[in-house]
Amino acid sequence: EALPGRPAHFLAVRHPEAGTCTRGRVVLAIRGTKELADVITDAQLDCAPFEGGFAHSGVVRATDTLCDSYASTLKSFEQKGYDVAVVGHSLGAATAAAVVIKLRRSFGLRRARCLCFAPPATVDAARAREAAEYVVSVVHDDDFIPRSQVASIIGLYRELLGYDWLPPAKAELRSFFRSIPAWLKAAVPCDEVLAKAEAALEGRMQAWRA
Repeated sequence: EALPGRPAHFLAVRHPEAGTCTRGRVVLAIRGTKELADVITDAQLDCAPFEGGFAHSGVVRATDTLCDSYASTLKSFEQKGYDVAVVGHSLGAATAAAVVIKLRRSFGLRRARCLCFAPPATVDAARAREAAEYVVSVVHDDDFIPRSQVASIIGLYRELLGYDWLPPAKAELRSFFRSIPAWLKAAVPCDEVLAKAEAALEGRMQAWRA
């Protein structure tokens, strides 16, 4: 069950098989955004101190909650020779990465690894470079979520403000009026309608730039 600052998750254990070389494995799987509680966690966009750097504050809260619940259990399994993996998607991926960073840096789990599917930007550049050795991120094509950091959204907003859409809009409008059949042009004052439409576009552009 998801709560603000605690994504839905589960812990799975595969024990080693007797008489084989199969290692035991523990997997902490963390779900992505699905409920209002997850959206509340997502919406905490400010930075919070995290392992000597900074990270998304909602993810930091989720990481602290999950580590408080599972760090000692996971460390016990690692000490018994089990592989420890944390996986997640979207919000769950961001949390999974941060959990593994904290498990390694603060709890001494040297073999813990992470697999992230579509993770949003989560930690500062220094933490991300350090984690590249043990965190694998999978991003499909031009997926929006992994690129939806605050800086990129602000950049998109500024590009939209600076985009001059009036000339192409007018050109498309004129092309449409040129395609009107002659019989309709004879019945409708097309030049007058076109002039009013272009004036309306200009008014919208002024309002957009205001």
